Amino acid sequence: MDAVFFWKEIVYLQSNFPKLGKWLFGYELEKSTVEKVKPESLLERTFIIFAAPYACFLKNRHCYALPEVTYENLISKPEETIGAVFDVCGISKSLIPEALTALNRDSQAGTLLSRDKMAQIKSLELSKLDRKRLNEIAKRMELPESIFYF
Repeated sequence: MDAVFFWKEIVYLQSNFPKLGKWLFGYELEKSTVEKVKPESLLERTFIIFAAPYACFLKNRHCYALPEVTYENLISKPEETIGAVFDVCGISKSLIPEALTALNRDSQAGTLLSRDKMAQIKSLELSKLDRKRLNEIAKRMELPESIFYF
């Protein structure tokens, strides 16, 4: 799909059906963050698209029944993290072993996104300037260094 056409569709939805547009595309959140931060590169814009929903969550965390479940917590202390989610959802803790088994299964096995395939991809090397700029953006977005520190 042509990116310009897609952008026009997003703007149309946002203008005529703001709640639907915001729900579908996060347009307003991303737009306001871009205006505030003013990204200068595709890397910076990508970071904003990735981080804006988390920044929004942090500002509204009081509205949620459970603190955020981060990837880091899920990997470093899976039983405790899954237990907290199960408590909030009313799921029996006796099912934690099954959840841990599912967590260890590669849900993308056989696809281009499988753990094996992803392990073959070299991570992006960020320059010192890129790191500095992304850290500045993270600070302007009021993101904690513990989560976004380059």
